[in-house]
Amino acid sequence: MFMRFPCGGIVGYRLAAQEPERVSCLVTLGSQWRLEADDPSIELLSGLTAEFWVSRFADDVAFYETSNPKPDFPKLVDMVKAVWLDITETGYPDELVEKICCPTLVMRGDNDFLFSLDEAVALKSKIAGCSFANIPLTAHSSHQESPELVGEMLKQFMSQHKN
Repeated sequence: MFMRFPCGGIVGYRLAAQEPERVSCLVTLGSQWRLEADDPSIELLSGLTAEFWVSRFADDVAFYETSNPKPDFPKLVDMVKAVWLDITETGYPDELVEKICCPTLVMRGDNDFLFSLDEAVALKSKIAGCSFANIPLTAHSSHQESPELVGEMLKQFMSQHKN
């Protein structure tokens, strides 16, 4: 099983499509599969700064600073943004997702401002037999906002796809 949020989900899509023998089940949460030129998340992601990240996710930044032998958080933010905004064929998997053949559960928060419902539905239509969960009353971090509901979705999905 491969379960990730959200960047790891992008890796999961690619891995499941290109090396299917390595992924028996795929679960993603808030993970985009493509980045269209007019995607509203581009403006938001382009504007992210290290200062913003520190103000919103101080504990995560502190963990990074203490666990990294040579921390450079502004550089990390710039590198992560480059990955998030990469529209080349090495970035998002885009049409490669059609090759995914393992049981897949795509989840998103009902109010996710980065992974739209339209994009999730389009993704579901590209993956044969894909399951989809729209987690109500949550945004981009559904696993933190409603861990019980996300956990129940995972439990149900995994019980149907035991290896």
